[in-house]
Amino acid sequence: MSCCGAMAVIMAERTPFGLKLAALRAERGMQLKQLAERLNVTPAYLSALETGARGLPNRRFLHQICQIFAIIWDEAEALEALARASNPQPAIDVRGKPAALVHLANDLARLVPALSAEEAEEWRRWLQKSSDEST
Repeated sequence: MSCCGAMAVIMAERTPFGLKLAALRAERGMQLKQLAERLNVTPAYLSALETGARGLPNRRFLHQICQIFAIIWDEAEALEALARASNPQPAIDVRGKPAALVHLANDLARLVPALSAEEAEEWRRWLQKSSDEST
């Protein structure tokens, strides 16, 4: 695989939170190892967190990241929202819900992994628009 092809694979595997964290490091010229040292974690853990191979960071960890990068207010809330949106194995609990919701949840579980990035973004925009219209 070429250098650029390898980078495309790496970027495709990152979570929204991982992409933001990598961008923050790049903006400040900080290597993964340097950030890991400041957070008192291993570079392997931080890498796994960025790619979604590890679970979501807790609030304390997010707070440490915000302190290191001097992130406050709206940007800190946005980072926390990205972390919540980065669970690589989200669960939809439809126990006790109508059959139509159970069916929808199962369809989503089957269809979402096969979507392209463009299709996923289109679905996200539609869901957000629908959510905004219902509030």
